[in-house]
Amino acid sequence: MPLRLLRWALISLLITSMLTNCDWDPAHDSIFDPDNPLYRPIRSLRFTVLTLNVDIPIRDAVVQLPDVGRFGTTDSNGVAYFDDLPEGDWWVVAYRNSVPDTVYAADSVKVSIKLGVLTEASLRLDAVPSFINVTVNSITQYVDSENNYIYARLTARVFDPDGDADLDRVEWWLQDNGISMQDTLDFDPDSALWWADIPSEDFPGGNLSNTLTRPFTFEAFDDAGNSSQSTAYLARIIYSPPALDPVGVENPPTLVWYFYWTREPLDRESSYYILNIYSEQSDESRVYRKQIPLNISSRTEHDVEEELEVGGTYWWDVWVFDRFGNSARSLRPGFVVGQPQ
Repeated sequence: MPLRLLRWALISLLITSMLTNCDWDPAHDSIFDPDNPLYRPIRSLRFTVLTLNVDIPIRDAVVQLPDVGRFGTTDSNGVAYFDDLPEGDWWVVAYRNSVPDTVYAADSVKVSIKLGVLTEASLRLDAVPSFINVTVNSITQYVDSENNYIYARLTARVFDPDGDADLDRVEWWLQDNGISMQDTLDFDPDSALWWADIPSEDFPGGNLSNTLTRPFTFEAFDDAGNSSQSTAYLARIIYSPPALDPVGVENPPTLVWYFYWTREPLDRESSYYILNIYSEQSDESRVYRKQIPLNISSRTEHDVEEELEVGGTYWWDVWVFDRFGNSARSLRPGFVVGQPQ
């Protein structure tokens, strides 16, 4: 045997003998090495939360796996990551309650976690309707010189991030000493307003004044049945509308009315009149409108700033509003321009 080959054979035999007779343990630097203390089996979940109708990620949504005691929140991409999950089929619950931001109702889906697999799953959440504002106002209108008609106007503006088509209804209710009132508001598509007018005599005790310290509760529902609530209070009833004087012969005319605001009482600085003139008896025929502050005196005089048609027949009224939106309206008498009443 050549000397070189004999030398390599002896070296190989020596190395083999050393390895056989020692406890050599190689380094376990890789986290994928089962003997690495940081090793974790790949049992992961990538969970995405999106809006209902379009692929918009929902940030800061809570994602929970209640059966395994794990939870997290979504990032700007609507994603929450979970590692080192136990194998099995688990329910995932997602929602967002971050008022004043949009609230998303809770929903759930079952996911399957397996060893060595990154599971990907998602949910689309239904946005809960939210109230922009709700109001309860009293409106008083003269029926004749001796009698008036008082009613409450309930209004609500509601926003649904999933779109107006997702809104189903807005309900309201009032609890008063065990007497409950409840109904559904009507929707006006032109103003996007939910509303209802309720006569004073329909309220507990037959009088709207019995509700002055009671909360009116409003609840908006979407097509999925998810809802949110808001409350409003009636602040005041203005019992006596302005009383109008006859119109003189001037053109433009000078209009005079009386309103004893100290009897209500109203805050003069935040209350005001609205003067209207109509070419017909309908609201839609208004040809003149002017907002006028309350006088210290009960008497108010206003010179119309536009000439009217001589010989033409017109109607006019005066509303008074307080700072809460409660109002009272005078009678709406007619007059002929240039002819005394």
